[in-house]
Amino acid sequence: MKVKAGQAVVDVIKLSYAAGKPVLLEGRHGIGKSQIIEQAARELGIDCIVRDLSLMEPPDLIGLPHTEGGRTSYSPPSFLPDGGKGLLVFEELNRSEKYMMAPCLQLLTARTLNDYRLPDGWLCVAAINPSSEGYDTAELDPALLSRFVRVEMISDLKSWLQWGDSAGIHADVLHFVSKTPDIFVAAESNPRSWSYVSDLFKAYEKQGVENEALLLTMVSGLVGNSLALAFVQSSLCEEQPISSDYIFKSYGKYRSGVRNWVAKKRIDLLNATAHGVILALQDHDVAVRVEERAGPSRNLGLFIKDLPADIGRKLKRVALESGAIKAE
Repeated sequence: MKVKAGQAVVDVIKLSYAAGKPVLLEGRHGIGKSQIIEQAARELGIDCIVRDLSLMEPPDLIGLPHTEGGRTSYSPPSFLPDGGKGLLVFEELNRSEKYMMAPCLQLLTARTLNDYRLPDGWLCVAAINPSSEGYDTAELDPALLSRFVRVEMISDLKSWLQWGDSAGIHADVLHFVSKTPDIFVAAESNPRSWSYVSDLFKAYEKQGVENEALLLTMVSGLVGNSLALAFVQSSLCEEQPISSDYIFKSYGKYRSGVRNWVAKKRIDLLNATAHGVILALQDHDVAVRVEERAGPSRNLGLFIKDLPADIGRKLKRVALESGAIKAE
């Protein structure tokens, strides 16, 4: 079942902790899996130990053997808890080597590892990227997966904005993200990358740098060229890109503004707005709704006609491929 990243996932972890059932969070990179686990631990008032399995070798988890009285035992690594309460988190479970995955799964599901037993009061949590989306991952055994409470996390704009406000995300980033509903659709434009943009923009302002080209280069390295250009321009002026929802539902209110951008050659804002529409049309359900309703279909056609030729051709091709508009 898909669950929006935010409090809903935190509540799943908290209930799983009460039930003593290990949790497996699955979601795209940058969606906020680690932050949500840490938030759940804070709300429960317990500790949180996190390890990245892809960086570990067997002794890091299994421990080192020692012989006493003719018998061999293993000394567990110091990070494994011997008391208290908390969440024991293993990230990159399906990116680790097979020789790391097997002992980790034993600890996650059976709570034991050689001579070590996870104390009561601790719950194992694992986090993975979905193998279906092109990540370099290994398939996990279905029999082992059945022992987890599995949660498929998806990005949620509202939850991220609420988190960002309390976490001190730069106000310009929050404003830009709030005006771009489709911003988390592209893989490179994810919640974590916009947190990094916030850190970068704060440093840019603190240093008193006035180099728009430098800022654009660095933000582009985090979220891609079109969104970076739109963000930098919007942060240094009052104008903002128009969300795809507004284009589909009420383009008439914004048409004069778009034409003004064309006249002023504000390619940054035109590109960003068109980019948002393209991302929206990649959702089959959105494309069908646009095609079936006269208003959104007409508004999309008008927007395409108003755009500069090169941007308009790109958007029209996507609209035709998605079925949002029909060939003339």
